[in-house]
Amino acid sequence: MAKQTAAVFGAGEKAVSVKRSLTSADVLVQYFIVKDKEGAPAELDGLPVISVEEFFTFRKAGMLTIVNTSEPGKSADPVVYIALDEKDQAAAASIMRENDYNEYMKVEADSFGKMMKRYYDALHVYPSVKDIPSDEELAKDVFLAQTVNEIDGSPAVRFNPGSFAHVIQTGTAVSKTKFGAEGDGSDEKPILHDNVGENISFLNRSHGMLTALYWMWKNTEAKVIGLSQKRRMLDVKKHELYLLLKGELDIILPYPMISLPSCEAHRSTELLKEDWEGVKQALFEEHPEGKEIFEKVLSNQYVYSESLFIGRREIVSDYCAWLFPILTRSKKYIPAKSASETYRYNEFAGEILFTCYFISNFTEAKKAHTTVLVRA
Repeated sequence: MAKQTAAVFGAGEKAVSVKRSLTSADVLVQYFIVKDKEGAPAELDGLPVISVEEFFTFRKAGMLTIVNTSEPGKSADPVVYIALDEKDQAAAASIMRENDYNEYMKVEADSFGKMMKRYYDALHVYPSVKDIPSDEELAKDVFLAQTVNEIDGSPAVRFNPGSFAHVIQTGTAVSKTKFGAEGDGSDEKPILHDNVGENISFLNRSHGMLTALYWMWKNTEAKVIGLSQKRRMLDVKKHELYLLLKGELDIILPYPMISLPSCEAHRSTELLKEDWEGVKQALFEEHPEGKEIFEKVLSNQYVYSESLFIGRREIVSDYCAWLFPILTRSKKYIPAKSASETYRYNEFAGEILFTCYFISNFTEAKKAHTTVLVRA
């Protein structure tokens, strides 16, 4: 396919910028045109600088290289982009018309801005604020779960980051109270429930907020998904969600806590030793190839004390496919008393497994960290 050809009327900074933008769009730019060559360079940015008089002389003599047509053998005039200060553009346009030349375009502020955006987008530098998704786009492409439980007493969350956030009641299948039921007269966004669709809501007593993670994994299609709590969420801004949507970042995590003497000791505050040993046995059975890596992570001092995140679906799906089989296998080794009590041992174990997965090199995800916002 033949390229479109063009010339740029002007020899200043704006003209060079326009030429480079056109070149990045696969347009063949042939000349810079000036009204008068006195004081003008003979060449600019690798192209000859010619006078407007020379341009029309070349045209009359058939000397312009003209290939911007889809019809073989048929010539067409190159488009002249008038890249002068706006106060000088009308005079240049008049010169074009006086010479019966209609293939020109005045590069005014709006079109110049679009050309520069296109140019820098192609270079992947100087990102545009216009590319940050709107609330409407985020609502379609991002799904942030804000978990609540009947023990909270109220479904009212403490954060409203945007329309992409959705309140979900965990453990609905085993709850006496169902928040946001039909007929309650509420005009707020309806509360979602983790017992709809493919779910493990009935395991909430052991899994805690992980039943919401499982529900998101199986029942949403957003490109970016995340997990937060009623009173806790990551400090993530719109432009950071944009990085996730573009694939420049895979997942945003909380800064790790320092647990002394080790990550594994973190479990002692919430998780019975025999229950953790059961989970760890399941981990090593499911992934014997990672035992050495995981033991190294468990012996260090860094731990993600809460399984809060927001990340690209592919990364989160890989993590869920890794996590839940471990928790399922661990049931064989967990004492019956833990399973029978309202004790979220898998949620607590999940924090350490979350650490094993994302601190180790088990995943090559592009990670970044932020603070956890907390509101009483």
